[in-house]
Amino acid sequence: MWPTSLAFRAALHDSHLMVARAEILNADGSTLTLPITGGEVRFANDAQWRRSTTFTCVDPDGSIIDSDLLGPFGAEVRVWRGLRLPAGDELVPCGVFGVSDPDASIADDGSVSIAVTAYDRSRRVERAGFEDVWVIPAGSNPLAAIDALVRDAIPNVPAGNYMPTTATTPRLVYRPGDDRRTKAIADLEACCAGRFYFDQLGVPTVAPIPSAAAGPVIATYAQGVDAILLDASRSRSAPDP
Repeated sequence: MWPTSLAFRAALHDSHLMVARAEILNADGSTLTLPITGGEVRFANDAQWRRSTTFTCVDPDGSIIDSDLLGPFGAEVRVWRGLRLPAGDELVPCGVFGVSDPDASIADDGSVSIAVTAYDRSRRVERAGFEDVWVIPAGSNPLAAIDALVRDAIPNVPAGNYMPTTATTPRLVYRPGDDRRTKAIADLEACCAGRFYFDQLGVPTVAPIPSAAAGPVIATYAQGVDAILLDASRSRSAPDP
């Protein structure tokens, strides 16, 4: 859970103004803010790509659509969402996404809007096929092996956030055309009982597979500032004989 201020959490339960922002991540490390007019971010642990987004932005002078800044050939955007508070906007990162489908339209008044569909960096890893035989020697650290697979696909990815492990791998071999990089990562996840994903800042992460029985409490929602009980119900049933 991303940390937020007390004022942010309190405002969620009252009338508030939502704000959103998307930034194009340029190769030189600079960013270009896009004026978003609508959209959504989807998140699911069991999805093919953990995070995805669709949003619409305006292009006041047509300079974005006339360039490759939002092209589907490596362009990335970082999306934020938050609240407008008296002290200023407080935003939470929602993910770093590779642009897939930028569709531009021109209105009667000449204004340009761009509808963008984008997926998190896991899609880029999946689409990076093996060009040569990839061998992971027996006794390798599975987290180091995952990191090597990711960096081979995305050389400028940030340093990973990986759980500790003493596990090692058997000898694993992957061949061009027959195997996908995501299969190799899944095999390595099984070696260390971890789950690989990119977090909301686009950082490659391997975390323990969560367990409802043994996992730590990561959030508690109590009546008050952080939660409001809206409804409660209870049902019971007997199984068919």
